[in-house]
Amino acid sequence: MANGLTVSLTGGLSRPAITVKPGVGIDPAGNELELDAERSLSVGVKARAFLVVLRYVDRPVEPVPSFGTGGDSDATGFARIEEDCELVLVPDGPPRRREDAGLSLARYVRAGSTWQRDRAFKAARVRVVLS
Repeated sequence: MANGLTVSLTGGLSRPAITVKPGVGIDPAGNELELDAERSLSVGVKARAFLVVLRYVDRPVEPVPSFGTGGDSDATGFARIEEDCELVLVPDGPPRRREDAGLSLARYVRAGSTWQRDRAFKAARVRVVLS
């Protein structure tokens, strides 16, 4: 499910890139995804088709010393986890790795020397049931 997150192909034939406008969405695992600024990626996919996927990531931030970990006084822990999302281009097909899963926004197919958006592709919808 997405609001905003408009996908477009930019850069022309010589330097194609995918651009996604800001918006919010929910991935199949229920993670909230918020893209607060436009993001672009060069199309370097060698496959015949690819999906534009926004996926959830969390990153440890604010390193702090961690004591009492088996005598290793140089161990580091993290005080917080930062939630974010990243834009990736995944060759079309079932996700081969868990990391490839996410919110699929669009599908592009190679047409000669360029890419064309697959207008028949429909992003998965999430149904919310209120009880």
